[in-house]
Amino acid sequence: MEESPIRNEVLFKRFKLLETFDDQDKDTVIRVIDAIIAQRQVEHAMRPLER
Repeated sequence: MEESPIRNEVLFKRFKLLETFDDQDKDTVIRVIDAIIAQRQVEHAMRPLER
């Protein structure tokens, strides 16, 4: 298997497969990932206020 900076083998395989998708599909996946990251950052930022 190809060495990767991504330690999670399942994620690595998915990203390798995504590289074969058309640009519109890749952009959709990137937007979904960005949305999840943003959601986690907001949740993390709100934690001190909830205490």
